[in-house]
Amino acid sequence: MLDLWTDFMTKLMAASTAFTPTATPPEAAREIRSASLRAWTEFWERMMRTPEFLQSMRQSLAANIELRKQFSDLMGQVQHEFQGVSRQDMDQLMRALRRVEHRISDGIDRIGDRVDELHRRLDALEVRREGDDSNHDEHGRRSGEAASDQPRRRSHKRRSKE
Repeated sequence: MLDLWTDFMTKLMAASTAFTPTATPPEAAREIRSASLRAWTEFWERMMRTPEFLQSMRQSLAANIELRKQFSDLMGQVQHEFQGVSRQDMDQLMRALRRVEHRISDGIDRIGDRVDELHRRLDALEVRREGDDSNHDEHGRRSGEAASDQPRRRSHKRRSKE
């Protein structure tokens, strides 16, 4: 770490003398600015790639995530204490509603498939019936049959006993 800092300071000092004496003041300022920014950039790139920096960033992020979780839990408890609804409650409710929505949608799809199958079966029966109707006369008898060949239909009325 100390090596990074001394290297940076050396480059920064060299940047202050990096201009040419014949340059105009704005050009000299640009050269000094460019050299110092280059020194800063190199320092921070090397610094951010050190294992110590990466480890401290991991720890910081983990602590931040844990703090946010604790805060969220605390806010949920406060909401419950005041008999309010917390975000976790709303999230659970939304997940439950999505599950119900999917189940209903799947059920409607299955019913639609069954209705389609019934339509196919009805169409097949109608086609078959139309084929059978072409072999019958206006009284529903098959062509070539006499009226006496038809089975008698029984009346469902009860006869009174006399």
